[in-house]
Amino acid sequence: MKIINARNNCLSSRDLALISTKLQLGEVVVIPTETVYGLAADAMNPEAVNKIFHIKGRPRNKALTIHLSDFNMLNDLVLSVPNDAAKLISAFWPGPLTLVLEKTEKVSSGIAADSKTVGVRMPGHEVALEIIKATNSPLVVPSANLSGKINPTIAKHCINDLSNKIDLIVDGGPCQLGIESTVISMIEKPYRILRAGAITKSQIEGVVENVLVPIFHTDKKTATAN
Repeated sequence: MKIINARNNCLSSRDLALISTKLQLGEVVVIPTETVYGLAADAMNPEAVNKIFHIKGRPRNKALTIHLSDFNMLNDLVLSVPNDAAKLISAFWPGPLTLVLEKTEKVSSGIAADSKTVGVRMPGHEVALEIIKATNSPLVVPSANLSGKINPTIAKHCINDLSNKIDLIVDGGPCQLGIESTVISMIEKPYRILRAGAITKSQIEGVVENVLVPIFHTDKKTATAN
């Protein structure tokens, strides 16, 4: 297993090229985000996405969130960005807020767990953004742990959990937040918080109205996961 040191929040051009090339070839890489460490794979490559489920032992009915580095990437991922969603994007991106919107046909059914929606966010971590940009494709980045285990907030957690399943980890030091992104469905009003996280309901209500309290027992086919 190779570990790349990115604790100073930057990567050498050589390391960045190695990481992005692996992702472009359909491999899975552990990367840091501001929430927790994630297993990154090319969101537009169904085979790479399948590897995520296999490595984590993740149920197929749990949708994956897509991470992006550029607002233009949304054009390939969601049918539209409603006005209230745009307000939340302006207020909290880059950052730990996942918006659930209607997906395009370019988003595979595996990512969406056969639903018509997809969760999208722009991570607030310089290294993660740099990797997505260099890969030139949005990434799925669920937490880098085996399903059912505690979310990893330092690289060592990933090494302990996944040492025989992956061959590259980007060590960005301790995660800034250590808690997953908040997930909010923007499909209809009132908007529903599907997962409580780093962004609070009060913060969201400071930007948009009609937000329901967190609902923890929802249809797992609706996009969740860091």
